Amino acid sequence: MYIYIIAIGWAYVVLLMAATAKSFVAGVLIFIFYGLLPLALIFWLAGSRQRARNKECPRRVPAATRRPWRDKRLRQLAEERPGEPDRADPQTDQQHLL
Repeated sequence: MYIYIIAIGWAYVVLLMAATAKSFVAGVLIFIFYGLLPLALIFWLAGSRQRARNKECPRRVPAATRRPWRDKRLRQLAEERPGEPDRADPQTDQQHLL
């Protein structure tokens, strides 16, 4: 959370530095080399730990990016056959006991 506040502050300072440059080209280069490239590097380094965790444990990856066949419940649903007990509703699964 704090890294975003620092990044916004740094981008503001660099934007003001670029605005006071002698020429437009110098301002753009200042903004790119003092602002965008360092911030991109910081965010990339800050996210590397999370990327390593996601590589180790696929359950930590958000559900939208997961492969559906890796999800245990979806695999169970795909293997179920119609008419067989699904263990979701105990009353219907225990009808054969009466």
